[in-house]
Amino acid sequence: MAAGQVFSKSARGVYVDPTLGSKFKVVTGAGKVNSKDAAVAACQAAGLTLADVTQANWADVVNAVRASTAVNPNPLDAVVVNSWDGNDYGGVALQLNVRATSDTITNAGITLLNAPAYPLCQQAATLKAAAATNSTTTAAAAAAPAPQIARKDGNLAIVGPATHVKHAAAMCKQALGDGAAPAVLDVAKPADVMKATALAVSVVGVNKQVWVGGNKPSVLVTKAVAPGQAVTSPDNVGSDKYILCKKA
Repeated sequence: MAAGQVFSKSARGVYVDPTLGSKFKVVTGAGKVNSKDAAVAACQAAGLTLADVTQANWADVVNAVRASTAVNPNPLDAVVVNSWDGNDYGGVALQLNVRATSDTITNAGITLLNAPAYPLCQQAATLKAAAATNSTTTAAAAAAPAPQIARKDGNLAIVGPATHVKHAAAMCKQALGDGAAPAVLDVAKPADVMKATALAVSVVGVNKQVWVGGNKPSVLVTKAVAPGQAVTSPDNVGSDKYILCKKA
């Protein structure tokens, strides 16, 4: 089909309050693009994906176009999209032509991309899945497990099961009683650090991490070659680990 040929056209126009936001966004970081591949890449660079526009989500198009200072639909402008009403026309580069009226933005036709235009992007499905996973993880971390002392040496103890750092203080207190908390290790006292490391190794093994105390999430690393390197930030602050507790 020749460039500029209209695949479909809808005169559908709706009044939408632009302050309500949109699931779409006109992405300008890569400038105007002249191919579908370039449009996809520009969206991906913004953590988004090329938009699938339908009659049902036209209100989001209106809000996105109105929110963008890069698109001027008066009298006519265009954005690159992935599909219209579920049809990507064989994967060709499509432009959605938009025209302003007195109270809305109307669809002036879906055509082959015939001039550079900014891509219209939307939230990627993978990002939505990640958000759902994070919500599930947060819910799972809400309840602290019943603490158990895995091994004890004097006023130090390794407490399990492995859990989120948010439960560390409560589990130390439940396991060892009042005055117990995640151990704060002083790297200026290498003997104390080595003692704690040996206790941790006896439970979790080498090349592992256990939660310790501090003013931010911190771990004791059981593979450290020197006490000064033993206490550090966790490899994953959201992961479950055993806790090194200390009774005052």
